[in-house]
Amino acid sequence: MRIFSLFWTTLMVAKVAAEANPLKDSGQLPPQPPLQVWPVPKKIEVLSEDSPARAGLPDGFHLSLSIDEASFRGSSISPQQLRFLYHYYGRPTRGHSSPLRVRLSYTPSGKEGSYKILCDIPWCKGRASSYEGAVYLLGTMIQIIEGYPYVDHTVPQKFVIDDYPSFPYRGMLIDTGRHYLPMEILYKNLQLMSFNKMNVLHWHLTDDIAFSLDLTRDRRYSRLQEGNPYPHTYSKREIIKFVKFANLLGIKVIPEIDVPAHTQSWIRGYPELQGHALYWMDPTSRYTKEFVKGVVSEVADIFYGDRRRRETYNGERVIHLGGDETWDAWDTPYLRNWTRDHGRYHNKTDLVNYWLTEVVADIAESTGSKITLWNDFLNDNAEALWPVDTWQIWLYNPAETVELAESGRLPKGSSVLFSEAFYLDALSMTWADFYKVPFHGDCYGVIKGGEACMWGEFVDASNFMPRVWPRASAIAERLWCDDQSICPLNESWAVRRLSRFRCFMSSYVLRHSGPEETSPLGWFQDISAPARFYSFNLIKDQWWCPEWSSGYSEHKRESYEDAFAVGPEL
Repeated sequence: MRIFSLFWTTLMVAKVAAEANPLKDSGQLPPQPPLQVWPVPKKIEVLSEDSPARAGLPDGFHLSLSIDEASFRGSSISPQQLRFLYHYYGRPTRGHSSPLRVRLSYTPSGKEGSYKILCDIPWCKGRASSYEGAVYLLGTMIQIIEGYPYVDHTVPQKFVIDDYPSFPYRGMLIDTGRHYLPMEILYKNLQLMSFNKMNVLHWHLTDDIAFSLDLTRDRRYSRLQEGNPYPHTYSKREIIKFVKFANLLGIKVIPEIDVPAHTQSWIRGYPELQGHALYWMDPTSRYTKEFVKGVVSEVADIFYGDRRRRETYNGERVIHLGGDETWDAWDTPYLRNWTRDHGRYHNKTDLVNYWLTEVVADIAESTGSKITLWNDFLNDNAEALWPVDTWQIWLYNPAETVELAESGRLPKGSSVLFSEAFYLDALSMTWADFYKVPFHGDCYGVIKGGEACMWGEFVDASNFMPRVWPRASAIAERLWCDDQSICPLNESWAVRRLSRFRCFMSSYVLRHSGPEETSPLGWFQDISAPARFYSFNLIKDQWWCPEWSSGYSEHKRESYEDAFAVGPEL
């Protein structure tokens, strides 16, 4: 998808990055955070310059977690979620280290996802406003603890962290409609997303190449995979387990069924879906409408649970229905005549409005879902915008996105997500390019966040991880922090923290034990080259992770499989 957009994205990011940065132009940058945490917290206050003596703590700390269960009573946080937090974050990782005791409690105030940490080492109190806030709190503590033996400064004796996200939606798109990605890769990516404090995985399941969700056991859809070049699909059982694990990591999984374009994987098995269109789906066909509606209903039940059985998970129902790149597929004599007979404008706009009111609106009502679309239909001058709750922007730059959000064109209650400058498949773009994107919110709060998009034309299991990480971390911090006085658009200011965080992701999250395993997480130039203000200096070049030579790998935390297995069956 959008191959032509790669050049455009690179060009536009270079343009917006060249715009004036008041902090950079004045030569004033905020001081480095006293703790190397990624994404950068909103506030870190050091209360005591004293620090724990390293001499007595040769192997640093391990997190010893206790949970104030009484504070969680009456909240929406389940005992199973609390057990997961304890098993996933709270077990020792080294055999000879001192406990840093963290007492976790629930405080239902503040912004969604906010948390507060008060430490007087070796004791810490953590207060979270939600389950997601607890995930972020513990992720922050793990970064501090695991990095303690390796950073070039000590952890202060007393400090306070007060943190919250600038945007409620901080997502990543993965595309299995073009290349199948093994579940192992998807699980690892989930864990990296969680430590980057990203909270939405947008799963592009279908495209011209493949319909990657297996619905063929249902006779109504038994030919959906017919003729597709990639035979691998994901079963309902695999997806349900995956979605529930994502929820435990504070991540919502939103399925995308891309219609009416990019649907050759459907049409190969069901050519009647094309109807009177040149290619892709006929927007006026009742058969097409009912078929799409049935498929999306099945997908909604898989990703969110069967409401008839009162088995629900994954939060509020949200379905992404594509809506991009219909191009000239509807430019046929039959459909032109249809617009003259049934339309108002006698052009493509009539067909777009009909699709929105007859198909999208019906799916929203029948599945009880909120609908997200790409913003192409806005460029087709669509008027029937009310069935769409969220527009995902890939055709407008940051300034144009703010202009749309503040224009009043969208119905009240609509929201906007930004993706245009966050395309990870633009391979010429470094993490620094993404970090310098001047993305920010609008004055009305219409912009809810954004997504890093890893389209699947050029990635499969062999190269997915190094092409996503650590470049996506730059986008994660931009979505977490919208205040340039805290996180300026300056890669030199951020490079050392990201270098440390890359090592954390490599050694702690992915369990790499040496440089021979680093290819699954980018290489040193992904970090140092864009900010090479220090030439090739093996001391300052932050590609080497000291964990690799410390015996770190001998003391591993529980695997996600072990942590996922705790408590009753999901």
